[in-house]
Amino acid sequence: MKRICLLFLLTLLFMTASAAVTVGIDGVYYALDVEQNCATVVKHPLRYAGDVVIPEQVEYDNVTYDVKAIAAEAFSGCSSLVSVSIGNGVTSMGHRAFAYSSVVSVTIGDGMEAISQFAFYLCTSLTNVTIGNGVLSIGTSAFHGCTSLSYVIIGSSVASIGESAFYDCSSLTDVYCLAESIPSTEDTSFDSRYTNLTLHVYGVAYNTYFNTVPWSNFSGISSNR
Repeated sequence: MKRICLLFLLTLLFMTASAAVTVGIDGVYYALDVEQNCATVVKHPLRYAGDVVIPEQVEYDNVTYDVKAIAAEAFSGCSSLVSVSIGNGVTSMGHRAFAYSSVVSVTIGDGMEAISQFAFYLCTSLTNVTIGNGVLSIGTSAFHGCTSLSYVIIGSSVASIGESAFYDCSSLTDVYCLAESIPSTEDTSFDSRYTNLTLHVYGVAYNTYFNTVPWSNFSGISSNR
């Protein structure tokens, strides 16, 4: 009976190991799905630091894996993280993926479909963010409390900005919104600090932004055609 149980456990371990492998490649740690040939960025055994580049693909043991996701809290609390560049192949990120991180600059590739809730919550060192053109939604409190954030570029496909997404971003001065169709917002998507906040819009949507709250509350709106 013991032998049967042991064989069963060994078989189970083999099946688990063959389905997923966690490896470090060029300083980034991935959970590799060997059946689907895709990879998810996961927590560093210590913590991420410096400048991190998440590529579209990685190679391990002569097999190429598409990097598709960032796990929940993968970069959370990384006090020495400086910048992150997310490749166009990454389509999703988990909750609080970068929360409480010291990251200064973030570039989100065009493949990302949504910025999760609390993704960059209380990243008080974050100064600038570029959101790719594939992003459709910015989640609740995604950048809440990013008190050093000075400007953000919102991609052309963003259709919704969640509650408190940019609340308490006290250093924010410029918002560049590339979407010609105005994203839906909540009352608290941006807080009430509009005195020095300039909205930059593109295309033919100037008049619509000018007449739509909260965008109309910005101290200035410029149009770049």
